[in-house]
Order: sequence, then structure tokens, then C-alpha cells
Amino acid sequence: MIAAAAAVVVAAGPALGETRLISKHDDWEASLRSAGKERTCYISSLPKKSAGDYNKRGEASVIVAHWPKRKRWAEVTVNAGYPYKEKSEVVIRIGGVDHRLFTAGQQAYAYKGEDAKLVGAMRAGATMIVVGVSKKGTRTVDTYSLKGISAALKAIDTECRGKGGKSKAGKKKRKAAAKRGG
Repeated sequence: MIAAAAAVVVAAGPALGETRLISKHDDWEASLRSAGKERTCYISSLPKKSAGDYNKRGEASVIVAHWPKRKRWAEVTVNAGYPYKEKSEVVIRIGGVDHRLFTAGQQAYAYKGEDAKLVGAMRAGATMIVVGVSKKGTRTVDTYSLKGISAALKAIDTECRGKGGKSKAGKKKRKAAAKRGG
């Protein structure tokens, strides 16, 4: 699984470096990719079930990545294992709620400002269904288990944010609450 997710992280980030498995949590893995001074922490999972009328398809995966140097946190990427239909959207269904992502090549990404909502839904859900359409018009449905995602996210928070995964924004909120007596 690390190889597929690392390929997606490499496509979006530093070209050289090494990847290290941090930990495994049920159906999710937490990893660290280092290239020079840039580090990327990410979690990844493979579908438990895939459906679609296709002859050839690469490995599908979902990753959630932290890019500390760029101050970008919990960014979601879906890797289809095939080129998506141009200008199409991917639908992720969690607990009966649909989340839409835009496509670019073989990947799909959450729209600006939507990553946190999607990750929150992933943490609260049990399964996630990803529906996409290939360049050739083939509809695919991938089903992912969300078991272990919260622990995997905590592992990359600790690795890339430090101090037990508590961000600076969270620290400011806790200080403000302490001043108010709450």
C-alpha cells in the first residue's frame, strides 16, 4: 500500500526522498516521506471492494496528507488507478452524505475549504464509497473501510505537528478557553 500512496505524494510534492512507515491502524497506514528539509506525513488505504466494467486498472487508494513546511493539513487525495474523465467529479459517500471532489488526471481532490469537512466525516464514518468515471466512460465504485483512520491521523499529527498532534491554532483556543475559565 505504501508504494501506491507514496507515488501520489511524490506526484504532488518533492521528487526525491525516502518513505518510512510510521504505524499501521486496522485498514490505514501512517507514513512519513522526507526529501531534504521537506517532510510529508500521510495516511493511506486501499479499497476493500472495487466494482466497474474495466479490463485494466492500476491500484486505487485514498490518502490524507500533512505538508508542514507549506502549512497545509489533512488534504485528501483519491487515486483512481486510471485517468478520470475530464471535467468530471468524484463522489464520496459517507453515512448517506455525498462529498464532491474535482478531478485532475488520475487523482481527485477536495474543493478549497472542504478537506476538513471530508476528514471529519471520514473520522465519524464506518465505510466510504468512492464513485468515479474514467476517461473512457467506465463508472467505478470503490468501497473503503474507515476502521483505524482516527488512530492513523493521530499518528501523523504527532509526527508532523509535534506535541501529540496539537496544532498552534488548537493551542491558542485552549489558552483562550483557560482564560475564560472553560
